Amino acid sequence: MDTTGEPRPHTPHAPSEYATYLRIPELLDLQDCRTPASHDELLFIIVHQQFELWFKLIIHELLEAIRLISSADTTGADIILDRVEKTIVHLCTSFDILDTMPVDHFLEFRDPLAPASGGQSWQYHEILSLLADPNSSVTSVWQTFLATVQLPDGRTARMGTREERTAALAALYHEHSTPTAFAQYRLMERLIGIDVRVALWKERHVLLAERHIGRRTGTGGTSGVSYLLSHTEERLFPELWDVRSAL
Repeated sequence: MDTTGEPRPHTPHAPSEYATYLRIPELLDLQDCRTPASHDELLFIIVHQQFELWFKLIIHELLEAIRLISSADTTGADIILDRVEKTIVHLCTSFDILDTMPVDHFLEFRDPLAPASGGQSWQYHEILSLLADPNSSVTSVWQTFLATVQLPDGRTARMGTREERTAALAALYHEHSTPTAFAQYRLMERLIGIDVRVALWKERHVLLAERHIGRRTGTGGTSGVSYLLSHTEERLFPELWDVRSAL
């Protein structure tokens, strides 16, 4: 309506052209190969650039999941986190494409990459913080979820000890007949599914690295495969794993 109360005339949007809307020319100009004689460097760059694009989407979705959980919309959050889990599954398949690169082809361009390393991906670290990092100043999905679970004394599970949280979560596994409890139960299963997918991502990365560099030092100065291995047993939501023993 305009100020006179009359309906405004419909103004259709200008038609979008595919390449313009997606900025295809700019996108295709972002692959800057440092070793022109290496055929496979383009593959390496494209796979890692698409990792970062999917990371951007995951961050976008995790922020929305936090908002939805805070608004008591656990069903909406479950839908969003299902998308996150499936995105991580999709990312793991990209390692299969990198596996087609022979080790001698990778070594043609690996040394000029230093000191660049996948461990320097700030988006990857932001994802871990948004999921569960207890030492981060960022409010995480896990902290937000725990604020919706009550302990017997009325405090939220977020305020309890690890043992108190585990007991409260185990109680939801034992009894989730109410709509609220069932939604929380579903969300816990979604979160442990994401935890499993992240663990598989790390393990798949280890195998890829060992296949291509053996026990060489990483380009970022780490010990390489042994450094990656040291992180494979970390879990995002340890209380959800504790629950399995407590049930």
